[in-house]
This record gives sequence, C-alpha cells and structure tokens, in this order.
Amino acid sequence: GVSHGNEADKFWDPVYAAADRAAMDSSVDLDFARYDESSTLTGQGGQEIVDWMVDTIEKMCTGDNTVDGMFSTINDVAVLTALKANCLANGIPTVIINAGGNLAQESGSFLHFIGADDYNTGKDAGEKLLAACPTCQRFYCLDHCGGCTSWTDRCRGFEDAVGDAYGQTIQIDDSSEDAYIASVE
Repeated sequence: GVSHGNEADKFWDPVYAAADRAAMDSSVDLDFARYDESSTLTGQGGQEIVDWMVDTIEKMCTGDNTVDGMFSTINDVAVLTALKANCLANGIPTVIINAGGNLAQESGSFLHFIGADDYNTGKDAGEKLLAACPTCQRFYCLDHCGGCTSWTDRCRGFEDAVGDAYGQTIQIDDSSEDAYIASVE
C-alpha cells in the first residue's frame, strides 16, 4: 500500500498500526510505504509527495516483484492515473483508502473504497457549523493537504453548505506548530 501521509503526520500512525496488525492477524506480508519525515515537504498534497507516490506505485505494480494486491489513497489525479496504468492494467486488485473516493468511483475500476465521501464530509461539517452558529457571518475551510483532490472536494462541500458566508480556503503550513498557527491567524 501507499498513502500521502508522511512520517511526521501523526494522523497516520494508527492507520499504519492497524494495517500492520491486520496483516499479522491474516498472515499477510505487508509493504505499506510511508513518505520519510526528513523531507522538506510541508503539505500532504504537494508535488513532491505525488511524484513519490507515483514512483512507488510503479515499482510495486510492475516488473518481476509485483504485489498481489494494492491499496492507496488518491490525493491527486496523477496517483489515480498511476494506479490504473500500473496496478489495474496488470490485473492487481486495488482498494482505495481515506482519500479520493470520488475519483475512484468515477473510474469504476477499483474493488472498494474505505473512507468518507469528501464532498459530503465538507458539506456536513458546514451545515453543522452553520447550525451551531447561525449568527456567524464568515466561515473558512482549512486545507491541510496542499490542494489535494480530497481537500478541494471537502472545501467545495463546505462552501456549498455555508453559501454566501464562505470566506475562503486557507492553505495550512503544517511544517511546525508556529507555522500552523500563523496560517490560521
């Protein structure tokens, strides 16, 4: 498997731990690639990580040592293209996790999607926030993924829910706590 979650992003720790446990319980050899935290990458959707994911997918799904099955997030159309051209084209069953459900569904070629619909997630969040604060005049969507497809869809759903009260999408710099706070401020 491969995901856009880098080693510095603690969100992914339980995901990787659960995958390791499931593989152990199922007696499956697991190769779940995770981007190295030593990268200068500040967002999970940056071109650097997209390129790394595409390269990793090509290595896992082509050549003499291909995997028997694949799972991946889809944080960019280039990742979708790599999965289709390398994994699906070689008959490797592929499941999409966490992000990219809309792209996976449009493609119609993947076995399953495990995650939430990104647009509806954003829309539900906007509706709940608007209901909790009906007098609020401005709402913002915080993009933690550097413009990756899933966050674009989430922010679009959020904007549709809050309507004219939508301020803008704010790109978050998550390279440090201070940078994160500065982005929000």
